[in-house]
Amino acid sequence: MSTKDEPAHFIQIVATQEHHAEAMEALTALIYDLDPRDEEEMTFNASHYRHHLHVFPEGQFVAIDTRSDTVVGLTVSMRYTPQPTLPTSWWELVGYG
Repeated sequence: MSTKDEPAHFIQIVATQEHHAEAMEALTALIYDLDPRDEEEMTFNASHYRHHLHVFPEGQFVAIDTRSDTVVGLTVSMRYTPQPTLPTSWWELVGYG
């Protein structure tokens, strides 16, 4: 276990790859207590993560615990051009995934 004076050297930040998508979905479900496969939940699932990877690969990263090769963190970034009238919801803004 690491402390604030001893960083966690076993956590590595890497560019997201397609094979991380299912683990990202599982982590999202765990963190937000949601079912990513339920359309009513309006959260990202593996398919959405893969789509974002193709649209803007430079902005997608995961944190990997190198001791177990487990995804323990993620970020999903996007770029967009502001419009005079914005979509009414986050889900619309991201094009429904």
